[in-house]
Amino acid sequence: MFFSILVKAFEMYNAHFGFSCSPFENTLDQQFLFLSESHEEVIAALLYFIKEKKSFALVCGDVGTGKTTIVHHLRPSASGGRVRLRQMF
Repeated sequence: MFFSILVKAFEMYNAHFGFSCSPFENTLDQQFLFLSESHEEVIAALLYFIKEKKSFALVCGDVGTGKTTIVHHLRPSASGGRVRLRQMF
């Protein structure tokens, strides 16, 4: 019963604000990606590391700053080559 009430509440919320899909999911959706200047700088540095065939790059930062989002954003660029992206938690 609680679950059905929760689902109904989310449906009403999305309808009220005119969302076509829920904007607050627990998964990374590239459709909602916003890259700040800092994100663009990290991506440029990582692409440089990939292009120059550097052996190791580390991205670190506070919780919620977008590290995982950046890795997911770079995956299509790195696929097909000899680049392996790894995440450590």
